[in-house]
Amino acid sequence: MLTVLWTPRFEARIKRFTGLQDLAAKKTVELLRKHLSAPKTWHFELEKMKDDSFGEHHVFKIALTAGDRLIFIVQNNKLVLCDLGKHEVMQEYATLNKSLR
Repeated sequence: MLTVLWTPRFEARIKRFTGLQDLAAKKTVELLRKHLSAPKTWHFELEKMKDDSFGEHHVFKIALTAGDRLIFIVQNNKLVLCDLGKHEVMQEYATLNKSLR
């Protein structure tokens, strides 16, 4: 089973972007369904963020709307919701210092 966790940053952002709560919940459920259908390979088709500073973490992004993105990490049997917001959120997340990430 995949455990869903979230960071304090994600929690603050989800409260701030009132129009994205339902979309983020729906996308999270979609990710859980993909995991149930193919537990070992479900995340292979997702778009991985390419930044060497992520190290061992597999950081992914998924579109919520045409301009909004959800950033999350898949690690072992955990799905960690990290950040969400306008398209620029991907650049913002990549430039956070490592301890915040």
